[in-house]
Amino acid sequence: MVKKFTAIYEKGILRPTEKISLPEHQKMQVTVSDLEDIPSEGLLKAAEQGSGFEFLNQAGEDIYSLKDGEAV
Repeated sequence: MVKKFTAIYEKGILRPTEKISLPEHQKMQVTVSDLEDIPSEGLLKAAEQGSGFEFLNQAGEDIYSLKDGEAV
């Protein structure tokens, strides 16, 4: 089982920033990375694989056409 989640370290305990579904008292292997130390390429990859931009697929978000704006 692989689950990824963001956590905050407080008073010696890692506290998830969102509700996660894990079995009680099960041993886990944890890899810690500081979000501020992720290179730009890593952030881009995480954005591509995550669901943070899913709202852009909604029909109401598609408000521009090729006629909008100016050529660069």
